[in-house]
Amino acid sequence: SIVYGSERYHDRTMHTFEVALELMAAEPDLFAPLVTHRFGITNYREAITTASRKSRHEAIKAVFDFRGG
Repeated sequence: SIVYGSERYHDRTMHTFEVALELMAAEPDLFAPLVTHRFGITNYREAITTASRKSRHEAIKAVFDFRGG
């Protein structure tokens, strides 16, 4: 199972998600490949199908992209 809790990071005790957010903010290009599929909100059905059938669609992370309308 996956457990989230407190981590020691840069001499601080932080929640696991805080560490993840700090790493992502510091190195966004490192994590960009994790988003494999982007959808406009009008394509929500396709997004849900893709996210629920990840292996079929070879998806790691499907997200809604609100940029550009």
